[in-house]
Amino acid sequence: MNKNIMIGALTLSAFLSVSDASALPSKLDNMEKRTIFITSAQFNGNLGGTAGADAKCNEAAAHPDALVPSGTYKALIADEQQAWADVLPTENVLYMSAMNEPTTTAFHLLHGRGAFSSLGLNEFGAYQSISQAWTGYTPTNDSFINSKNCANWTSDKGWSAPLFDEGATFDYPGYYITSSLDVCESQHSLICVQQ
Repeated sequence: MNKNIMIGALTLSAFLSVSDASALPSKLDNMEKRTIFITSAQFNGNLGGTAGADAKCNEAAAHPDALVPSGTYKALIADEQQAWADVLPTENVLYMSAMNEPTTTAFHLLHGRGAFSSLGLNEFGAYQSISQAWTGYTPTNDSFINSKNCANWTSDKGWSAPLFDEGATFDYPGYYITSSLDVCESQHSLICVQQ
């Protein structure tokens, strides 16, 4: 099932709801599966750079009560040295939630498409009450501009990075990159992807 909605200049696609997961094409069964989650903890824009953000993801995944599989995780953020493509090593990956539900593909993340509502699940398998995450990307005409990143994620001063935010396309909730900016002193989650 495919629904599209135009928000500003960005077309969003909520391609399947979690309840439709059984309808996934068999082609997706052959994709490599990795885990993606949003952190339960929230942070200001001073993440200690991308390395500090990665450490926060790995700390969340290593929590004794976390449901995500062990492994190495990276924060899905961009700065002047790192693009999302550096964190998402291939487009042929199906990302699963902490509850092992299909969430999105690397292709959809890299090309600004929507994601299943299960992207809002944190490392414990619970939905975040405020599901916004830092990104470092601004969507512009279906491409991404790596321009606002809290001084390469080392400052909690000034205006900041765009957010990954929860939205809805009709009755299909999903997540997408917004054009909204927030101040670096605000508190937001990180999206963590298994490597």
